[in-house]
Amino acid sequence: MNTMEGTIDIRLVATLAGILVSVATAAAIARQQIKVIEDAVKDMEQRLRGMDRRMDQAESGVSVHEQRVQVLSSMLSPETQERRHKEIANLQARIGANEKDLLQLKLLHNSEHPYIPKPTLP
Repeated sequence: MNTMEGTIDIRLVATLAGILVSVATAAAIARQQIKVIEDAVKDMEQRLRGMDRRMDQAESGVSVHEQRVQVLSSMLSPETQERRHKEIANLQARIGANEKDLLQLKLLHNSEHPYIPKPTLP
């Protein structure tokens, strides 16, 4: 019986050694797969950061264009156009009145002036 117990012990040791080798192999394979997954995650993070950066630039550009469109739309709004047309009409009326006044002053200036003697110094 003693020999049988020794044989069982050798078989048990061999089985345990086989299990240990299997576990070590599985751990090595798992480590390798984890490394591959970590590399894939790092690559995805870099791509995601790149896409975020490009999206931020695009949003910034869109914001600038929206502001420009708002400025142009306010400049070309009907209310603004009406106000400007009224201002232009007012300026044209004032120019017309100034031209009449200028013509009248020219007529006064181009007429004959009476003789005015030079003052004598005491």
